[in-house]
Amino acid sequence: MAMGDALGKALLKVGAVILSHRFKFPDEKTPKFCVLLEDYDGSRKTTIVALTTTNFSFQGKPWTVLIPAGEGGLPKECLLDCNNCHEIPTLEITSRKFRYKGQFSEVIVDGIYEALEHAYKVPEDFLLRIFGY
Repeated sequence: MAMGDALGKALLKVGAVILSHRFKFPDEKTPKFCVLLEDYDGSRKTTIVALTTTNFSFQGKPWTVLIPAGEGGLPKECLLDCNNCHEIPTLEITSRKFRYKGQFSEVIVDGIYEALEHAYKVPEDFLLRIFGY
């Protein structure tokens, strides 16, 4: 589903899973799944997301969350590394570069918040926005 309509914008909350063509790495040809870490706000210039990975080398670290296959529309088990946060232009989220895949359960979102408390590479201004201080 493209994110250009009002329904799509209503779905863009913390824990929304989006397939992004923005984050392509040289050794990968497929788009990446990213997760919104703050609710969509069309008045904000940027939105904070975290990337998923199928590299499990950091599994069990307090700044990661293991995401089971099927959760939030993800096709296979992956890891959300809360140290891997990015700020993207908000307008891009509603563009064709992004596809809404689903929403994480409340349990997973709570796990993300807990992992963010242990993340050591997240800029302080990101944490202030995410936690609303």
